[in-house]
Amino acid sequence: MMAMTFEYGHMSGGGWWLMMGFWTIVAAAIIWAIVRSIAASGSSASSASSPAPPSAVEILAQRFAKGEIDEDEYRRRREVLSE
Repeated sequence: MMAMTFEYGHMSGGGWWLMMGFWTIVAAAIIWAIVRSIAASGSSASSASSPAPPSAVEILAQRFAKGEIDEDEYRRRREVLSE
């Protein structure tokens, strides 16, 4: 007979406390895993966000540096943007 675990269809005192402790540990591990995954997804989402798009002046400077526009056009467009 399993006198330590079951007694007349009911769990005895020692087995009941052991089972309660086990399920408490399981519940705590599940909660910890959920909290950990939420925290990890939050930090990865913020680090994966793209940087701010370049301003119009920065785009104009890049076009000038690449040789797409000449100096006169660069200065003229920069004046318009600064107004």
